[in-house]
Amino acid sequence: MRKRFALLALLIVAGFLVVIVRLADIMLVNHTRFLVKAVGQQTKKEFIPVKRGIIVDRKGRELAINLETESLYCDPAEVVSPERVASTLSRAMNNRNPDRIRAKLTAGNRFNWIERKLESGQAQRIRELKLKGIGFVPDMKRFYPKGTLASHLIGYVGIDNNGLEGIERKYDGYLSARGEKVSVQRDAKGNVLSEGTVREIRGNNIVLTIDEGLQYIVEKNLDAAMEQWKAASATAIMMDPYSGELLALASRPHFDLNNPAGVTAAQRRNRSITDCYEPGSTFKIVVGMAALEEGLVSPDTKFDCSAGSIEVGGRKIRDAHRHGVLSFKEVIQKSSNVGSIKLGLALGRDKVYQYVKKFGFGEKTGIDLTGEVSGWIRPPARWSGMSIGAISIGQEVAVTPLQVLRAYAMV
Repeated sequence: MRKRFALLALLIVAGFLVVIVRLADIMLVNHTRFLVKAVGQQTKKEFIPVKRGIIVDRKGRELAINLETESLYCDPAEVVSPERVASTLSRAMNNRNPDRIRAKLTAGNRFNWIERKLESGQAQRIRELKLKGIGFVPDMKRFYPKGTLASHLIGYVGIDNNGLEGIERKYDGYLSARGEKVSVQRDAKGNVLSEGTVREIRGNNIVLTIDEGLQYIVEKNLDAAMEQWKAASATAIMMDPYSGELLALASRPHFDLNNPAGVTAAQRRNRSITDCYEPGSTFKIVVGMAALEEGLVSPDTKFDCSAGSIEVGGRKIRDAHRHGVLSFKEVIQKSSNVGSIKLGLALGRDKVYQYVKKFGFGEKTGIDLTGEVSGWIRPPARWSGMSIGAISIGQEVAVTPLQVLRAYAMV
């Protein structure tokens, strides 16, 4: 019995000696090496999510905001049984493709995104699973409260909150800010112990000249016009003629800003600044105002349009309806081709071209949106014999809807 007690005591003492020797090795001999290893395991650099600036209308109503969310990542080196984890995550994420998840769980690097900007409730379901090697990073999701409203104007962002279209793209650097990393200490279960000094990073806000209420009215009526005329596309713009501020701008077809993944190029196109067309009779205001400005006519100057047609450069151009003698005001009112061409001939090539340019045609308006085109008009040296007549009635010139609206606002 004594021998048994002596042997047991010897084993206990030996065990304590092994522990003491090991502690001495960790705490004294190799202290520095283990300290560095511990800090490396416990401390990680994580990005501070950037709060992108919000976009509001002229009355402060929110058109683009941020929602706080979380993104899911994995450390493949710590994942136990990738097959089981992939299957479990797939169910928690509404039957997401398990093969795609498994590929990320078995990749060679130590950090892989599994899902960015998790949907509401998903993060909590996954967190309750307590899966080893799976973690969360705070993230920001861009949200557009009005859905499709002003979609071509506001634009949208990508998965990393970088602007891809519209105001979001044009002012991407202003709305955003440079992200920073902060050292975060976590325990063995991944719980945050200390975040150090963390500050909020925000971009700048933008106030548009657009009025949300007017934008809604314009879009509602644009939809009605599309339905009435069975149109393939349409655009409408509302401008304050005294300041040039845009109060509403809409194009059709359009799209949901919160779901841009399946959007086609035709839906994304902001036709008010990207599509050119021959303006036709709406362009007659140019030669009309030019003639008034040059003092060639007064509002009551008479024009004989009784022939119903006029020949220019070997081509006969007719009025839609035969008119008699018209005053200048009536030429504009009745949109007479004959009267407008007579105004153009009285001005001459150089003056017509000069006033077309003064009204801003053939040049970009400078609106702060991407994708604007300039339209075109050939210089007089490249005109044919009939060009002065054609241009006077809005042919042989390409314009955008915004250019036409701006010209009328000037008048």
